[in-house]
Amino acid sequence: MLRADLMAALEPNRGTSARRLLLAAALPLAVFEFLVRAAPHLDPVLQSPRGHFFVVSAVALAATFLAVAVATAALRHRNAQVFCLAMGFMSLAALVTLHALSTPGFLMAASPVPNPSQKAVYYGYYSSHASHASANPLPGVSEQVGLTLAAAWLVLSLVPTSSGFGLRLAPRMGLLGWGWTAALFGGVATTLWNPHWIQALPSSPWWSRTVGVPTALAFAASAWGYWRAYKASHSLPQGATAYAAIWLAAVQWMTLEGTVWRLSWWLHHVLQAAAVLVVVAAVAREYAQPTVRAGWLRPLPSEPEALVRAAATESTRALVAATELRDPYTAGHSRRVTLAALQLGQAMGLPPRALEVLVRGTLVHDVGKLEVPDAVLNKPGPLTPEERRVVQRHPVAGYELGARLGFLPEELVIVRHHHERWDGTGYPDGLKGQQIPLLARIVAVVDVYDALTSDRAYRRLGRPRKPAHTCGNAPARSLTPRWWRCG
Repeated sequence: MLRADLMAALEPNRGTSARRLLLAAALPLAVFEFLVRAAPHLDPVLQSPRGHFFVVSAVALAATFLAVAVATAALRHRNAQVFCLAMGFMSLAALVTLHALSTPGFLMAASPVPNPSQKAVYYGYYSSHASHASANPLPGVSEQVGLTLAAAWLVLSLVPTSSGFGLRLAPRMGLLGWGWTAALFGGVATTLWNPHWIQALPSSPWWSRTVGVPTALAFAASAWGYWRAYKASHSLPQGATAYAAIWLAAVQWMTLEGTVWRLSWWLHHVLQAAAVLVVVAAVAREYAQPTVRAGWLRPLPSEPEALVRAAATESTRALVAATELRDPYTAGHSRRVTLAALQLGQAMGLPPRALEVLVRGTLVHDVGKLEVPDAVLNKPGPLTPEERRVVQRHPVAGYELGARLGFLPEELVIVRHHHERWDGTGYPDGLKGQQIPLLARIVAVVDVYDALTSDRAYRRLGRPRKPAHTCGNAPARSLTPRWWRCG
């Protein structure tokens, strides 16, 4: 868990606390409950099938655009967490499309207008007061299924990419994505062609709560997970997804408690649109960054500085800045090591994809220092054995933090193993020789070089020739013999 002072550093405006997230859900719910419970005379009937169709269709189009954009990024970067998020919005898009096309009184036959005591879910499916057998159940079924599927995918999107689930999913994302999308829209077409099978589903109030309440809780849990990730990384899409999830939790509650065509009932459609559009805006801004727009698929710039600038997203820069704030030594260290690692990788002829991973992973290789106490991190003298053990845990701490934030497995390898040594004397896992992943070996070499030529709290700055003069010492001998050349 990151310390409170680090959270303050990552959140210079204390208004971005969790209270703001809770307020985002509490305000619309308060308005809804006021209209439904306290002031029903202020909650008029606004029956407009045409308006409903166009509002919901707009949400479906926005959700489809969002799902395609996020899925493209997920497949490009082989990120299982982002893929699950994309499938959540794709599920919502497909079922909201069905919800729009089945609007009563527009494209399909009108349902009886419920009396004021009947719940919103009556006109669709789940109802506390269903009494008209001729009512069209399709709109409500589609909305509920869409919300439930989206909630399930959002929960899955919080599973770290380094987990067994993430590692198994990554190579299968393309096939699963196309298959899931085909199944969704195939189901939509089949249901529109023959909607009568919906009548066979259970329609008691118990079923509405059994499905709806866990869905709302899943959205709330997802909102909290994404909010925690946003606080640590300041990634705009993660923050936007947190708001979207908490709003969708409120939408789920309103679908269970609202009355069809009432002003309060329309509120859940507005909130659903806001949930989708806030993520669309965040993703659009993310795509405006050169590294996302180009996807590292165009010819790479020849200058290493340009490559590093392209790879440094807002969230990456925030993590590096927070690390440098804690440890003055790291001010510039991450960038120097990244540039040197990139140049070494280019000299070795690594492909563009590997260079991208190398740059991203090296920029945040010391992020685990966020959890090292200040007194140890900035001690002006040699460390005690216990203090050294605390410092040596930072690769594991960084690995765990990166897994929570959705770092790619290849990037996590750099974070965890950049202090391993060729002769097995490194940490945290004591890997030896070829056991150390290639990219981690590259970072290990340049990290040691920068450490030997940089000022530390307990050692003054050395000259660039210092590493060559220490080639007879353990730090130099422990590095890959093929790369470490003594002058």
